[in-house]
Amino acid sequence: MSFYFLKENSPLSIKRMKWNDIFFLFTFLLVGLLLSCNAPRTNPLDPNNPNNTLHSIRGTVFSDAHLPLPLEEVTVLWKENNTAVQSNDSGIFHLTLLSPQNGWLMFEKNGYTKDSAFVKWSGKKEFLMGKHLNAIPVLDSVIMFSEVRNKYNSPAEYSLETSVTLTDDDEIDTVFLLNEELNILKPLNKISATTFSGKFSDYQLQLGSLVEIIGREFSFHAHERQGVTYRIGSATVKRIIELEVETFSPKNLDTIFTTTPVLNWIPYTPGFRFTFFVEVYEVFVDEFQEPALVWSKNNISSDSISVTTSTNIIPGASTEKYFWVIGCVDEFQNRNRSKPASFIIVP
Repeated sequence: MSFYFLKENSPLSIKRMKWNDIFFLFTFLLVGLLLSCNAPRTNPLDPNNPNNTLHSIRGTVFSDAHLPLPLEEVTVLWKENNTAVQSNDSGIFHLTLLSPQNGWLMFEKNGYTKDSAFVKWSGKKEFLMGKHLNAIPVLDSVIMFSEVRNKYNSPAEYSLETSVTLTDDDEIDTVFLLNEELNILKPLNKISATTFSGKFSDYQLQLGSLVEIIGREFSFHAHERQGVTYRIGSATVKRIIELEVETFSPKNLDTIFTTTPVLNWIPYTPGFRFTFFVEVYEVFVDEFQEPALVWSKNNISSDSISVTTSTNIIPGASTEKYFWVIGCVDEFQNRNRSKPASFIIVP
């Protein structure tokens, strides 16, 4: 190696010292790098360190249905230190933790029931799991109204009618109608997988008068096959229509000589918005056979006082007579049906 005896801080001396420093630094780093390949793994965050404290939870989240689907954007929360991630579009999530403390993993997504799982490490550094979340049923539509059916020689019949349609990714066993104030809990009839309906008289509801239901909130509860029950919505009855629409003609077994009869009624002014509906039934000679609807029309203007049947009503060998009813429907679907008015057709 050469040595130079130059004045201190001369330009040549400074240049030579810089290159020596660079060479020495490079050599030091190279030797350190080579030695580090076999150095002990002492970093507690180094995944190759057998004593590292890193622990991870990996898993998937799917819907709890006959055909499970992956759920994205499910919030997965490690409750012990409030660490949270979200599942991806394949339902996969991954949490990295610094300690192996046992604890609860929470799952939450809008439209699904919250769920949880307890994680017990038992000496493992990675915990694998799968979770299925149950979709909360959604009420798509609900109709609830009162109906009054007027009769001859007997009191009018009062009833509460309702129908609900809902969406769910699994089968609903039962839908219940509930009002705690009136001590009413009634199951609805299952019409299809998503539609339920019911009709209850004041007697079935154990009420002195159906008027008691006006303005009271009724809630709907869906019971799933897994045994879980959800409150899915509510409805109220706004009105009970007491005033009857009166028929004018034909009635009292009037004989008419046309197959397209004109049906007349007395002007009706109940004091609220409404439309009329008309129904014509044929009565069979066999008294055990229920009358059959042969013609109907809805949404008749409130200022109307008559309507002509738009199809021919032709008597058959088994037909004895006919009757018709006129009714009104308010904006909340509450309705009142008149007493039946009978007639005979002679073509």
